[in-house]
Amino acid sequence: MGRSISVSETMTLISSKLSTLVPFSSCALFLRGDDDTLRCRFAMGLESQLLENAIIKDGCGLSGWVTRHGRPLVNGVAIVEFRAAGHVAVGTALESALVCPLSVGDRAIGAIAVYHVDAGCYTEDHRRVVEEISRQAAAVVQNSLVFEQACDEAMRDGLTGLANTRVLQSHVSRELDRARRTGSQFSVVLLDLDEFKGINDQHGHLSGDRALQEVARALRETTRPYDVCVRYGGDEFVVLLVSGGRDEAEQQRRRLQDAVAAIAFEGQDGRRIPLNVSAGAAVFPDDGETYERLLARADRRMYREKAQRKWPQGRGVVNISAHLGGARQARYSAVSS
Repeated sequence: MGRSISVSETMTLISSKLSTLVPFSSCALFLRGDDDTLRCRFAMGLESQLLENAIIKDGCGLSGWVTRHGRPLVNGVAIVEFRAAGHVAVGTALESALVCPLSVGDRAIGAIAVYHVDAGCYTEDHRRVVEEISRQAAAVVQNSLVFEQACDEAMRDGLTGLANTRVLQSHVSRELDRARRTGSQFSVVLLDLDEFKGINDQHGHLSGDRALQEVARALRETTRPYDVCVRYGGDEFVVLLVSGGRDEAEQQRRRLQDAVAAIAFEGQDGRRIPLNVSAGAAVFPDDGETYERLLARADRRMYREKAQRKWPQGRGVVNISAHLGGARQARYSAVSS
């Protein structure tokens, strides 16, 4: 088990070995979060889809009781677990459960549970086996959690908590593969906080940091759970919309801009500071078939909108390249307007 570096890998190994020693129809791992709720991090077998990612309140259900008290439970009624997981109106063919705590030091970090379709299936011998496996697995699972946390922190922007560009590249690559395979569309929206330098100069860098955090919060709350919000760098953000075409992308672009404009933001001196973002969207495959081309097209449209908002009569729009840095100009070199 010590060779496994992820929770799912560890539990896949544990469940495969456990099945030769203890009978079960389903197996699950519940881990305690910072708020003491339990989240199912692994489930396999009969009706496991009802437990996957389920959240159980502290002390509730079979696993919640075991984690709170640090003691195993033999032949618990399986339906109690499913009801605690939120499936109140759903029945289950599973009858009995054997649940043992995962403990590191004197603290239970979660529980391993096995379920069976036969009532009263589990014996004291089964309990001893699962307890011994849980004892050995606890440290490995804890190490896996530390590893996952470190990976998660490496993938997030420290100021805003949003994903970073490494995550964006990974997700766009995945969406490109999916879209090419299925013939579907997706889009990227690039946003830039207007007058950010002025906020820093007039109100201080702490206010600038807070402004970025507020924008990040608004973007996160305005996007769907399966979309990806990224701090692209400085005062720029990218939102990856995993489905939809041009109309959906433009609607979401406007919603994001409206959400930022609605932020009630004040500087250190209590004065209201208006926040607005310029934004541009690019859709696969109409605007490009690579990560770089899509981002460059969205970037160009974003800066065109920024120029139009700064000079409503259109003055200066044709000379937009004068306002762009060298790196950004290089990005545009292969992209037509």
